[in-house]
Amino acid sequence: FNKSGYLNLAINFDKSRLDDTYQIFKSHLPNYYKKIADIPAIFSSDFVVKGNLAKNKIRVLGGAKLFKFNFYGEPIGPLTMDFYYLDNLLKLNKILINKGSGSIVGSLKYKFKKNEFDSYLALKKLKISDFNYLRLVLPGFESEIRGSLKLNLGKNIFVSQGRFELKNSNARGKVLPDSNLDIKSENGVLITNG
Repeated sequence: FNKSGYLNLAINFDKSRLDDTYQIFKSHLPNYYKKIADIPAIFSSDFVVKGNLAKNKIRVLGGAKLFKFNFYGEPIGPLTMDFYYLDNLLKLNKILINKGSGSIVGSLKYKFKKNEFDSYLALKKLKISDFNYLRLVLPGFESEIRGSLKLNLGKNIFVSQGRFELKNSNARGKVLPDSNLDIKSENGVLITNG
């Protein structure tokens, strides 16, 4: 193929190792993606690569599923998402990360050239006991965790807005009042209230 060539290629990874896949694509990823090779995960993915063979013309779209894996001592999974890439813009949609009794849902847009990302995430039916570290730090405490966060980060950008709630809380059987934490940023300063 040359720069004026056209590609229409369907690719399927079935229960592949994430670190092996990183070896295939590492020359096309920024250096800070080396951390991907450290995540011990098995995944499956179907996607299509279409377009002229130029970085700003090639289009990649598909879906992926990471099966259960440990991330810094926290069991996670499965994780599913749809993805789309065109002209140095990566979009991850319909992100669903299962964690214990609940899930984290969201979306992400990443602009490679500007090193900027926009994201949205929501916590659904999670509990303190779903997280090993929180169980260790807060023994005997249980609560439902709900909330959402919008975040936009870049070289000169820091915008956030969100709300998190602890519901139906108890400490060693004693019922506690609900609580919340509001997060927003103004002029590059993070403001919390709760």
